[in-house]
Amino acid sequence: MDRIASMPLGDSLASTALTDGIGSTFDLTTDRRIRLAIHLDDDTFQIFTKPVGSEEDQWRAGDFTAPGRDCPFDEAVSAEWGRGLSYVLRTRRRRTLAPGPPPARRDPAAPPSQERRLMRTIARNATRQIAKIKAEYSDCRKRSLDHDFASTPADASAAWAALATYSSARLHEWRDHYRISVHSNLWYELHRPGSKPEELATANGPRVLRSRLKLTM
Repeated sequence: MDRIASMPLGDSLASTALTDGIGSTFDLTTDRRIRLAIHLDDDTFQIFTKPVGSEEDQWRAGDFTAPGRDCPFDEAVSAEWGRGLSYVLRTRRRRTLAPGPPPARRDPAAPPSQERRLMRTIARNATRQIAKIKAEYSDCRKRSLDHDFASTPADASAAWAALATYSSARLHEWRDHYRISVHSNLWYELHRPGSKPEELATANGPRVLRSRLKLTM
């Protein structure tokens, strides 16, 4: 947490977006700037911009948009974190979007499409399902800011203890594993024994999860 607190604001916003992002989209503005919108949890977006063809140290953290609590920003992002943003831009599936505000938010009452439903939260009171997860997904890996988000072996009991201890912790079902998210800089991944977890992509910059950065809106 001290490392995040000591970051410049632009880098801190980029760090949060790269670790918590569940999707992204981009467009070109009329003044020839790339506008990258990273979709975070709770139907929020963090906007980043840079001139077309510019270097990775030209990214700027723009507006944070959320229902009822939009926050305007215009903060510089360092080249280190700019490489992570450029990686998101390069590896996602390109779409041509007209200049304008971030994509319209999905109606909460509408059922999510199969493409967009990339993860779901498991309720704490789903005791039978949780017991089955504990029995079948016993291979535990820990990722944290302290270890540059590298995958390190961990005791599954520590992950379940964190879920029980911290009210903000959540259990999420992903495509091929489960994740206990304690906070944005610490989570545990639960895999079936013998499965091969997805690797981290460095992109010559901050380490970011390939599985998170290749998602589309």
